Amino acid sequence: TVLRLLVSTMELWLGLVYLMLLVAGRRLRAAWLPRAAVATGLAALVVLGAADPDRRIAEWNVQRWERTGAIDVSYLRDLSADAAPALERLPEPTRSCALELITARLVNEPDDWRAWNLSRATQRARFPHIEPAGRDCPPVID
Repeated sequence: TVLRLLVSTMELWLGLVYLMLLVAGRRLRAAWLPRAAVATGLAALVVLGAADPDRRIAEWNVQRWERTGAIDVSYLRDLSADAAPALERLPEPTRSCALELITARLVNEPDDWRAWNLSRATQRARFPHIEPAGRDCPPVID
């Protein structure tokens, strides 16, 4: 899930800050520590953003579905447009169930110039329309 990925990233960053704190304590100099902590935190944010978390999470869920046959569609429906390419690999009607809310947000929530996003613009071009899946979308498909 997104929460797991964010928590793991935060734990790694805090571990790095702790190691830097140990190095500063050993040297008995810590003037560099605040700048290093901020710089590594910013680097972690950039790497996390570049890693495309929603796409990766969708890929992991689709791979797990390929192995086990179980997938949590209700969770996948809440991911961003970044997840759509991975969700395309699912068979119907699971695919339509998973993509229904994502594409609805793309259609119903247009971006103005301040909120423009390359991923959403790309997905709008790829999914101009998707048939509604209906009310028979189960939250978890086994």
